[in-house]
Amino acid sequence: IMLSASFSKDQVKYNKEAILERVRAKYGDNLDYVRGLFIVTMSPFLILYLLLSMINQLVRRVGVNPCSRPSSNPQDPDQTAGIFTVRTRKHLAKIKRWDRANVFTIAVYWGIGY
Repeated sequence: IMLSASFSKDQVKYNKEAILERVRAKYGDNLDYVRGLFIVTMSPFLILYLLLSMINQLVRRVGVNPCSRPSSNPQDPDQTAGIFTVRTRKHLAKIKRWDRANVFTIAVYWGIGY
């Protein structure tokens, strides 16, 4: 905790991006195998995550909970969002950048091997 508190948010973001860039440079061609394994092993949890995100967004929009009333700002990303929360849309955007045909093919191979 002390170590994470000693770095600023910008430093943490820069370090995270630098580490991810080194991983992509070193293992770029093999990341699809890890992504395929992720799809095979985490699909039930991914579906649950998407459902919970949809329920969360629905509760925010309907205003059932007084603590989650919709903001009056029309530029708020939660108000202009679709059925998912902002964070989930960012995750889905990252998944959409994958070579999905290759990842799903590898996921099938992982499933056969599993």
